Amino acid sequence: MINVVIVEDDLFFLTFLESGLAKLGKYQVVGVADSVINAYNIIRAKSPDIVISDLSLKGTNNGLELGHLIKDRNIPILYITESQDAKIYHQAEEIPLSSFLIKPFHIRTWDSTINSLFTIKKASVYVKGLVYTVGGVKQLIANEEILYIEADKNYSMVYTEKGKFAFKLSIVKMMEKLQKNLFLRVHK
Repeated sequence: MINVVIVEDDLFFLTFLESGLAKLGKYQVVGVADSVINAYNIIRAKSPDIVISDLSLKGTNNGLELGHLIKDRNIPILYITESQDAKIYHQAEEIPLSSFLIKPFHIRTWDSTINSLFTIKKASVYVKGLVYTVGGVKQLIANEEILYIEADKNYSMVYTEKGKFAFKLSIVKMMEKLQKNLFLRVHK
């Protein structure tokens, strides 16, 4: 069973989420919270496999702030929202192992999105590489796929056989994210 913490302050939608997970048959809800603080405490205590969180929560904090609190724990977080605000999606790109579902959604889409998050989590743990977002979907560039990286002011351009990818990270920050013994840093 995959252990799940749900963060939702709407009781009706919480019931929908719990019954949907039960129907899929492979998820077990190990904690429910209605705020970021409560969720963080449950996550610390239960160490779930995944967190499913609404973006808009009671109080002054939101689901993105929860993502920032847990991003070093290597726990995928699936955000559920009605918002289609591009600003929110850009803010979420800073949170590794996160994805979005826009309400309403089908239960199979939900399950598929969770599976994608686990695939990226496994790949990032074993292969190591860079995660980038295209159209709201996270993709992994494995270290082995990277031909070279070029600094461009506050950006780093990553070149692979598949193409060129821009990351809003300095080359110093980029090198911190990569497996050190695989890359050699040279200057012009």
